[in-house]
Amino acid sequence: RLQQEGQTLSDHGLFTEERAIENGQEIKSWRQRFREDCQEITTTESVKGLLKSTQEAFKPSRIGDQFTHEHRLDPERCKYVFLYANYGMAEESLRHFIESGLPRCASADVENPMWDLAESRVRPERGHRNDVRSWLANRMGDFNQGLGPEDYCVYGVEPNSSYTEGLETLERRIMRTTPRPVRRVHFFLDTALVQIDDSILFSSQGTDNKSPADFASNRGYNYGRSLTSLIYGLVQEEGHLMIQIDMGDSSEFAILNEAAESGVFCRYVKELHSTVDLYVLLHGDESSENSSRERYQLETRKKILDCGVNLYENELSRA
Repeated sequence: RLQQEGQTLSDHGLFTEERAIENGQEIKSWRQRFREDCQEITTTESVKGLLKSTQEAFKPSRIGDQFTHEHRLDPERCKYVFLYANYGMAEESLRHFIESGLPRCASADVENPMWDLAESRVRPERGHRNDVRSWLANRMGDFNQGLGPEDYCVYGVEPNSSYTEGLETLERRIMRTTPRPVRRVHFFLDTALVQIDDSILFSSQGTDNKSPADFASNRGYNYGRSLTSLIYGLVQEEGHLMIQIDMGDSSEFAILNEAAESGVFCRYVKELHSTVDLYVLLHGDESSENSSRERYQLETRKKILDCGVNLYENELSRA
């Protein structure tokens, strides 16, 4: 209908600052009610009944499926940001972030609220401990216990074109859920993290187990941006930035080496009075020759820590 009328999505007030504030208040109220109800129940059956009621807390919308690429919202500079580059796992990272704000009953040893990406709603599920989800919840809580995923803009980097259509649909659907679980979500589907800002030529198809440096072909242009430029373009001062990044081959380690060398971390922490949390998933063959990895281990890690960044490294394989 909006397309037929030639109106923009913002004309309907869905994405205004006022609506973002109301949206956050709605989720915080629901979260508080859920926690209070959890304290009053003791039996497993009561927990299951409460979890079933959470399915009605969010009203999913299929309207996002009807829009095209042109109806995606542009990214904006936000005070609170979760930025991740986890190629091939963009959906999973978004789900972990949303679930980091879902309350859990201490007595619920069978099921807990989980987020259904396809339906854009909460559903009960037998959950298991997830390292990233726990890290996100802890980092937000340490920064400000009054904040949740609904206060954060979420930006994911995924250059593989085989994921484009699904991620565009997911992005639009999340932004039209009532209330929506995040302030804003945007996938950089035409962008790869690289060491130096530039327009780079590579194929974004068939990229399993490959890094952006492996994509060279003549299939199309994708825009390469450094982590430094993304941070400056997306994050306001006096806020909170959480970054999740996979690092295995040389080109991926070079991304963090560049950011540390640029001084962006020190500037945000020491000059712009922001909190920066960095989750690094280390994988790949550590015994193989990798000068960028060696530089990260010998120089970059210390630079990052000296800037005041809260660094967490997970050396478990992504698989």
